[in-house]
Amino acid sequence: MPPPPRRFAQTCLALIAALALAACATAAPEREHVAIERDIPYGEGSRHRLDLYRPLGPGGEARPLIVFFHGGQWQMGEKGSLENQVLASGLAARGAVVAVPDYRLYPETRFPGFLEDAAAAVAWARRQAPRLGADPEGLFVAGHSAGGYIALMLALDGRWLAPHGLGGRDLAGAIGIAGPYAGDFPRHWAVRPVFAGEADLASLLPESYASAGAPPLLLLSGTMDLVTGPSHLRAMARRVAEAGGEVETRLYPAIGHLDILMSLPWLPSLAPTTEDVMAFAARRTERRLAARRGLPASGPARLATLRPGDATAGSDPQVEQRAAR
Repeated sequence: MPPPPRRFAQTCLALIAALALAACATAAPEREHVAIERDIPYGEGSRHRLDLYRPLGPGGEARPLIVFFHGGQWQMGEKGSLENQVLASGLAARGAVVAVPDYRLYPETRFPGFLEDAAAAVAWARRQAPRLGADPEGLFVAGHSAGGYIALMLALDGRWLAPHGLGGRDLAGAIGIAGPYAGDFPRHWAVRPVFAGEADLASLLPESYASAGAPPLLLLSGTMDLVTGPSHLRAMARRVAEAGGEVETRLYPAIGHLDILMSLPWLPSLAPTTEDVMAFAARRTERRLAARRGLPASGPARLATLRPGDATAGSDPQVEQRAAR
């Protein structure tokens, strides 16, 4: 899962460049349209805090609620880092209510402690949705890298939300950004201690829980990702398609593991991550509201569906566009 030293150095250099660009670009335009509340408790521990990003101005019945989990190999990272602020502010400026929680890390906890924390944050967000001006039925989970793993495990493996009286049926969708979902990555030396004591490898993998009844997924990755790489996207998409589930994929050319988060309209060389996440949420929202009113979905809403035979090993997933009904 983590890259070899030379590739790691290249990744770090790419991060430095992306952070420098983002630091110059994030300031005024998007923050002017976003209200930010920091360190809101969703539990009792010091890592049980979240930051909330809300769009300013009048809302509407269809405002999505996105709980976004940061990355860091379940051993580092925090909600307030620059890349998380960039993405959350971008989503809020486009009309979403965004919660970015911290969660316990190794060595304070191992698997499944961080999943239990993440489930508690999702339950908090759903309870608070009306107060936040969001639709509780428009609840999405999302994450980058290790956070993408968390998001998909919450959406696909019912063990974690069940203690809160929730399940996959309560999620409008799940978004994985450059996450690990398949293979034997829990046995890699860099993350092995996080999963120590878990003998059943399959039970640790999001791909094991793909099903026709799972929430729809959006999987994003870059062709230059030297950490997780596109192989995880391909494997996860293939398993979901074979199970009869719904999945959309985006594979961004010349984008790496970290700069996939630095996506802003005035940085056109970077991935349109924010736009793709919001488009996914908008399509799901349109379908839900149309069903609520007993009307057909209006406009050219599209759902990208992967055919089971398309995402073969070593090839890019092929995406079929069909009308969402």
